[in-house]
Amino acid sequence: MQRSPVKSDFIAAVGYDAGARELEVEFSDGSLHVYSKVPSTVHKELMAAKSVGFYFFKKVRDRYSSRVVE
Repeated sequence: MQRSPVKSDFIAAVGYDAGARELEVEFSDGSLHVYSKVPSTVHKELMAAKSVGFYFFKKVRDRYSSRVVE
């Protein structure tokens, strides 16, 4: 999945697979997490947010199951 860079102190890039409804979040420390069953509206709102980090922590982090990709 291709990721797009974002302006954030915590998040480096974000990708989304609409078919699988998976959101990839690459953090500034290099770790990569995949969040499952994320609606496309959440991805669009995340990418348009004034603060990507704030939106992520408020609307994504604890609301969707995730796995770490090695």
